[in-house]
Amino acid sequence: MLNHRRHRNTLSAVLLGLLAVPFCAQAEEAAAPAYTISANVGLFSQYIFRGISYTQENPAVQGGFDLAHSSGAYLGIWGTNVSDL
Repeated sequence: MLNHRRHRNTLSAVLLGLLAVPFCAQAEEAAAPAYTISANVGLFSQYIFRGISYTQENPAVQGGFDLAHSSGAYLGIWGTNVSDL
């Protein structure tokens, strides 16, 4: 009887100990890429720069691309439509 009680107490202590240890399944994170590329595009009522409408008050489509390196260096290009009328 005493042996049975000892096993029950030991089993209870083991179970409580297992519950006290947090189970954290950590997935390995993939290494961040050295380069990232992003793009943007927008449709606007017109393109105004320094108070002058470069689209003759017509809609403007603008967009750009950016290339960034993990070191902090980046390169970008941006463009819009203009009207020469």
